Parts: sequence; C-alpha cells; structure tokens
Amino acid sequence: MANVEIYTNKKFDILKIITMVLKRKEWGKTYTLYSTPTHEILIVMSSYYFEDRYAKFKIIINEKVGNGYYSNDLNIYTDREDYTVKFVNKLLLRTIISYLKNYRKNIFENEAYKLFPYVYRSSESDDYWINEFGLSEKVEKIKTSQLSDEDKLDLIDTLIDKKFSDYDTKVTYQPRRDYVANAMESDREPQILQLIEEIEKELKEVDNG
Repeated sequence: MANVEIYTNKKFDILKIITMVLKRKEWGKTYTLYSTPTHEILIVMSSYYFEDRYAKFKIIINEKVGNGYYSNDLNIYTDREDYTVKFVNKLLLRTIISYLKNYRKNIFENEAYKLFPYVYRSSESDDYWINEFGLSEKVEKIKTSQLSDEDKLDLIDTLIDKKFSDYDTKVTYQPRRDYVANAMESDREPQILQLIEEIEKELKEVDNG
C-alpha cells in the first residue's frame, strides 16, 4: 500500500463539525482524505440545513491525470446521539468505499457505451429491418390481409419493434452488461482497487477499536 497516502485530517470529530457549523468556519474548505499517483479523494462541507440539523458534505473522487471526477453527498446529523465520532468515521469510510466502487464501474460503463453504441431503429428503413429480421413472409401476409391500411401499418410496425427490441438487447445491452461485469472482476484500475482495499482494512480496524 506504499502508493496510497492517507491524510490524518480525515477523521471527523462531531464536535468539530458542530463548531464549524455554528461559527461558520471552514465552510467550503476542501480536505484531501486520500491520494494516489492517479487519484485523490476530497471532501468539502457544501451546506448546512438548520431546520433538520445536518451538514451536507460532498465527497469528490478526482482523477489527477485527465479531467475525470465523480462526486456524491454525505449527510452528517449534528443532533443525533447515535452519531458518535466512531459512527461518523465508519459512515464516512463505508460511503467512500461505495463511491469508489461506483466510480470504477462508471469508468467501465462509459467504455462499454463506446464499444457497443446504441442502435436506432430510425438509422435504417423499415425494409432494411424486415430483411434483417427475416420478416418478409409475415409482412407479406399482413399486406395481403383484409385489414385497413392503417391497421396493416400498425401491425408491421409492432412486428418490427418487437424484433428490434430483441436485437437491441443482443447487440447493445447484453454486451455492455457482460463487458462491465468482466471488467469489474478484473484487476483493472489498480489504484482504485488499492484504495478500496486500504479503506476496507481501516474500516475493520475501526470496528475492532
């Protein structure tokens, strides 16, 4: 874990939070919680809701090389007895782990979208899809039926739509899901995996402390 730098100011004291809120100190100040050669995890108190008595913190996963980042919120209540220092620290660690996993998954999902782009039915003519899906015989039966022209068009459209939905799942959505699932099981994005492992180890230490 030599590449992961852990900052001591990441353990939040509930009294410090209350003082920060009431004295309006350090609102909007960004703290670095973790740093690796490729990523850093930051936290900033973005707002405080006096009526419900909770502070909203924004957790930011920032990519040092490039412009990628991911952020989400963590609410910390300042008037609940169960929100002890230990509880808040565990909540923070669990939240960061969850966000890191989501961030990593988001990377693979974006790759999958590019590898398997969505196919629009409107990109080709109905005749193309009829031929592609082998629907010529069924379409011909509909055209020679006693139905009105409007009903014929509706039936043909529904027939193509159903086949296109199956086709779209086969060539787009299922390959995307498979790609992401395989990537998540791999050792890709090692710095993120290293961070997750380190924070999970910390979480166990907090639990046993």
